[in-house]
Amino acid sequence: MELIDKNNVEKKFLTNRVNKQHNLGFTLVELLVVLTISLTVISITTIAYGKLSSSAYLKDSARHIAASLRYARNYAVARGVESSFNINLANRTYSFSGNNQTYKFKTNINLDVFSAASLSQLNNEAVIRFAPDGSSSGGRITIYSNDKKYIVYVDWLTGRIGVDKH
Repeated sequence: MELIDKNNVEKKFLTNRVNKQHNLGFTLVELLVVLTISLTVISITTIAYGKLSSSAYLKDSARHIAASLRYARNYAVARGVESSFNINLANRTYSFSGNNQTYKFKTNINLDVFSAASLSQLNNEAVIRFAPDGSSSGGRITIYSNDKKYIVYVDWLTGRIGVDKH
């Protein structure tokens, strides 16, 4: 039968206890690595969110222009009068018949407008007109920013309005 040394058992117990307590924490190097990775992920997501946000605004602007054109067309048909959609290129604003509000484009959005020049009374204004039968003068509004582009078009014969992404 073997004798158990009480001092030896106590030393092993204390050694195991100290080692277990020592391994419960994190080192400074480990904390710095985790902080560096976290900051990198946060900065990347911030940049991605900014690009996503401007892209979403561009898409929303194209949809709002199309909805405004549809409203102007429906206004002409419902009331039996001619209506118009006006874009002021100098002020970067647009308005339409049946609505007294003027809408403004953000400065980071670029505009190209193709419409009948004879309908505009000012050099820096483009007009798309809608007849009471739903037909229109036709036109195309291109809005773009960076690598995203949307084209809102109006068919002259039918007055149909659509949005294409390029």
